[in-house]
Amino acid sequence: MSEPSYSTGDEGVLRGNKPIKVVAMEVAATQLAGFLYMSGYKVYFCGGYVRDKVIGVKPKDIDIVTSATPDQIKEVLIKARLTPIPVGESFGVIRVNFGGYDFEIATLRKEDSYSDGRRPDSVSFTDNLKEDAQRRDLTMNAMYYDPFRQPKSVSMYDNPDSGIIDFFGGENDAKNGIIRAVGDPYKRFAEDYLRMLRVVRFACRFDKCSIDPDTSAAVFANAQGLKNISKERIITEFDGIIKSANPDRGLRMLRWMGLLGFISEQANGLPNDKFDRMCQLDKDCRHLPPAHRIAAFMIEFTPHGNTQIGNVVDFCERKLTSVIGAKPQPVAGIIERLRTMLFYVQSMDIVDKYKILGNPYIYDDLKFLKAYESLSNTSGKYSELSGDFRYFTESMPETRKLNAPALVTGDMLKELGFKPGPELAKV
Repeated sequence: MSEPSYSTGDEGVLRGNKPIKVVAMEVAATQLAGFLYMSGYKVYFCGGYVRDKVIGVKPKDIDIVTSATPDQIKEVLIKARLTPIPVGESFGVIRVNFGGYDFEIATLRKEDSYSDGRRPDSVSFTDNLKEDAQRRDLTMNAMYYDPFRQPKSVSMYDNPDSGIIDFFGGENDAKNGIIRAVGDPYKRFAEDYLRMLRVVRFACRFDKCSIDPDTSAAVFANAQGLKNISKERIITEFDGIIKSANPDRGLRMLRWMGLLGFISEQANGLPNDKFDRMCQLDKDCRHLPPAHRIAAFMIEFTPHGNTQIGNVVDFCERKLTSVIGAKPQPVAGIIERLRTMLFYVQSMDIVDKYKILGNPYIYDDLKFLKAYESLSNTSGKYSELSGDFRYFTESMPETRKLNAPALVTGDMLKELGFKPGPELAKV
């Protein structure tokens, strides 16, 4: 078969070997896949792109699978004057930038047994699409899209007009928000225990969802397997749960399924009233920045009574960074500022209050305070502080009239050893 052309027509993704215009991601992916198709290989879009296409969500990326081996993929890309980057060559994965987007191209593969519950003992390449689908976690992630309507693939289409290939009912599950494991769920989770957290993460993506009963039972049966998974991998999945559109649902499901204790023993051990408040607070704060959302998760089990931020930071270092993966300083700062606003604001002088209201995150802090106050026994602090903030904002040019006490005086400097004179005045 002839070598593919490097010129891409009106869209103009390439001219020679130089990108000249960024086009729609689907256009770039189709043109990239075309290099493989025109070289005689089967090629499909897979996974998240197809799932998002089915449920009507804009895809974030497009992964490509092909019958070509990694060496053959690299050969095709080099002929197309592109630079292949091996990122998981033993698993058949090659990355390439094309049309302004990063794409991963993987060889169709099947996997051997998982003796450690984390990764396959070995993989082998195949040109059988169903064998590739059988190794995937959830039915909604095991669909493929044929951008070229390849003659050998037509008989596999779920719908002749859609180009979607679906072996396990993933299209129906995606449309109806059903979270279902591919094949035997007990086997799927024993292969990689992290898949149990993926069940929860995907359940949080849908406003209405249900978990297949067999899949749910398999999570309960395999929950203890999470102790074999690295904290880094757990962090990645939990991050997706806590930052999802439905974090409260995710937290309740994690606890209900026996998984939350592997993320945070403190959160898992909360009394029901505090746990419910934590879930609702995370839901109410879901539009705030990530650090505030993690703070909403942590505040119910971060020790009370600490007036020094260092104590909270130390707790976050031990309990947050090592388990959840967020940076401790911003989260601890949010928790400490909230507690200051709740319990100490009435006794603060105008300078200390200004320090709180003048911090760069005050807008989000006030929203966080409002959400927390609505769920607790405290009241009135949001109204007081938001009113003060408006006053400070409107009178900013006149702040010199506030006659705030000096933070550093000459007498203080003399006590530190400075001698009277021009240098003291300069300091």
